[in-house]
Amino acid sequence: MPELIAFLAGSMILGTAFFSTFKLAGFTIFDVFALAYSLVMVCVLRSKPNQIIILQVPFWISFALLGSFVISGLQAKDLSEHLAKSAVLMIAYWNMFIFIYVLATSGLFSKEIIYSIFCLSGTMSSIVCILQGQFGKYTYLFKTEALDLWDRFPGLAEHPVEAGILGAYTGFLALVKTIDAKTLSAKCFWMVALVITLYSMKFSGSFTGMFTFAGAVGVMLVVRRAWVALAVVAGLLMLLAPIVSNPDFLGDSFMRERINALLSGGTNYETVQTRSSQVSGAIDKMINHPLTLLFGFGYSYADLVSLQGLDIHNGIVSAYFHFGLLGLATNIAIIVYLFRTLSFEDNRKDQSLVLGILLIFIGGYLTGPAFFRRAVWMLPLCCAAFARSEAVERKNEQAQLLEEEAHDSERVARIPQ
Repeated sequence: MPELIAFLAGSMILGTAFFSTFKLAGFTIFDVFALAYSLVMVCVLRSKPNQIIILQVPFWISFALLGSFVISGLQAKDLSEHLAKSAVLMIAYWNMFIFIYVLATSGLFSKEIIYSIFCLSGTMSSIVCILQGQFGKYTYLFKTEALDLWDRFPGLAEHPVEAGILGAYTGFLALVKTIDAKTLSAKCFWMVALVITLYSMKFSGSFTGMFTFAGAVGVMLVVRRAWVALAVVAGLLMLLAPIVSNPDFLGDSFMRERINALLSGGTNYETVQTRSSQVSGAIDKMINHPLTLLFGFGYSYADLVSLQGLDIHNGIVSAYFHFGLLGLATNIAIIVYLFRTLSFEDNRKDQSLVLGILLIFIGGYLTGPAFFRRAVWMLPLCCAAFARSEAVERKNEQAQLLEEEAHDSERVARIPQ
C-alpha cells in the first residue's frame, strides 16, 4: 500500500512538470510538490548507494553553475534581482535533479511509465490549448494582456513557445507509442493523443514545435531503419500540407498569419529578424564590454533593457551573456551529459526515442528562453537518469552473475575426482 501511494503521488507530481502556468510565490506547483515528495521519499526509501553515480555529473555542474551566479553578480546592474532570480533557478535545477533521482532509484517507475505520464500530461495541456483557441475557454489561466500581444494560446504552459515544445514532446511520444503498442486498443488510444496534440499546435502557433517534431520523427525512423515508414510519413506530409495550410482549416488563427508571413517573407520573416537582432545585439554588447566575456552581465531585467527588454531567445548566448564563461561551460556540460545518454541505451528503439527527444530539446533550447522552462528540461533529464540507472543495474547483474559462476566453478573444483 505505501508503494502504491508513493507511485500515484510521484506520477501526479511528475505530470505537473508540464503545467507551469500554476505558480506559488514564483515557484511552479511542480517545484513545491516535487520538493516535498523528494524529502519524504529520501527519508523512507531504501537507498541504492551504487545508483548515486547518476547524480554525480549534475551535482558538479550545479556547483559550477552556482559559482557562475556568484561571479556574475559582480557585474549585475540590479544585484537584488540577480540574486533572487539566480536562487530560484538554482532551486529549480536541484529540485529537478533530486526528484528525478528519487524516481529513477525507487524501483516504482520505468522509462515506459515515465513516457506515458509525460504524454498524458502533455495531452491534457493540448486539450486546454484547443479550448482556449477554439472556444475562448480558460484564457484566465495566463496573463490577459497576452491576448493583445500574440493571439496565441499556451494551454497549461506559461508561454506559447513552451507550449510548442511541450506539444512536440507529446506528439513525438504519442507517435512512438502508437507505433510500438502491442494491441489495437492501445494504438487507437495513443493515436487520439497524437491527433489532439498536433491540432493544438494550430493555436500555440509555434514553428519551433512543428519543425522539431517533424525532425524528431524523421530521425527516429532513420535510426530504426524504418525506411518504408519514413516514405509513408513523407508521403502523408506531402498530402496533408495543402490541407493544413488551407485558410479554411487554419481559420483566423495566429498560425495562419505566421505561415503566410513566412512564405511571403522567407528570411525576412519578422520573428526570425527580431530574434537574430536580439542575439547579435547580446553578442555585440559582450564584445564591447570585454570583462563580461569572463564574468557575464548578471541576471536581471536591467541588463536586458537594451535587448528589447526580453529574455534572450538562445540558451547558449543567454548563459554566456548572463553568467559569463563559467555559465557557458556549465550549459555545454549539461548538453553533453544529456547527449551521452545515447551511449547508455543498448538498442536502436531506445536510442531513436532518446535522440528524437534531444532534438526537440535542442530546438527549444536554442530558440527560446530555456532557463525557467521545466517543460523543456524534465523529459531529457528523465531520459538521462533512467538510462544511467538501468545501465548500472545491468552492470551489477552481470557482475553478480560472474561472481555466482566463479563460486560454482570453485565448488566444482573442490569435489573429489
